Amino acid sequence: MEVENMDMQEMVDVTGPLLEQKELEAEALRLQIQMRDRVIEESQFLAIGKN
Repeated sequence: MEVENMDMQEMVDVTGPLLEQKELEAEALRLQIQMRDRVIEESQFLAIGKN
């Protein structure tokens, strides 16, 4: 039982930082999408203003 607990703790120790890294990557991608959407919106606004 103690060996199983050690294995589980090792798994948590290893996967915790990986999950945190994936969450940071996902947040960075969400921010990139927000910026892209803003650029598209501003471009459309400017294009309408020129007509």
